[in-house]
Amino acid sequence: MGTIRTTGKARREVEYDRMTINVTFSTRNKRSKDAIKKVINDCETFLKELKKMGIDISRIKGNKNSIEKRNYSDDRETEAQRAISWDLDYDLAFIDAVMTLSEKESYDVDVSVEPRYSRKSELCKELMREAVLDAKEVAEMLATSLGKTIKGPSKINASGDYDYITDEQYIEGDHKDGTVNGIDILGYGGNLFATLQNPTTTQEEEITIEWELEE
Repeated sequence: MGTIRTTGKARREVEYDRMTINVTFSTRNKRSKDAIKKVINDCETFLKELKKMGIDISRIKGNKNSIEKRNYSDDRETEAQRAISWDLDYDLAFIDAVMTLSEKESYDVDVSVEPRYSRKSELCKELMREAVLDAKEVAEMLATSLGKTIKGPSKINASGDYDYITDEQYIEGDHKDGTVNGIDILGYGGNLFATLQNPTTTQEEEITIEWELEE
């Protein structure tokens, strides 16, 4: 009998297909009412412009609202913030439009884009199956060189602990897919940035399997 242990790996680079855009309006003023008025007006103006772009603003989330008294260089001022965010398909033209819109008015604004890959869980399953097949291919090659054959896995370590499962259970799985935006940006953006490729992310999976050998 006897056993051998092999490690299989799988790696894939994919384009981000979803994103969360965060926009935060902020200001400081000696008078609280002026600071509050500024962030409210800025946010309202920004939302109106988004509506002109054909965006359904009912899908946008109203996030942080804060008013704080702070000391700046011996002066006590009020810092006010109002934030919004929304989730949509990853689209460089749309990011370009939002950035352009953000600089059109006298906003004191922070904009951030958080990209993500919507099929990450499915991708992990696919890569894990590929890693299993990679580990098995190496095990079969080593077994052949020893004049033996692979009977099957006895231990599988995918996360630091050994789990006892069968080859068939591990290799089963499913596949799914996803879409694009279609917003009329009405003159906003249109820079060369919008013609670039979407950024990518790389996902890797690794699995160690102990295989039983037989003559």
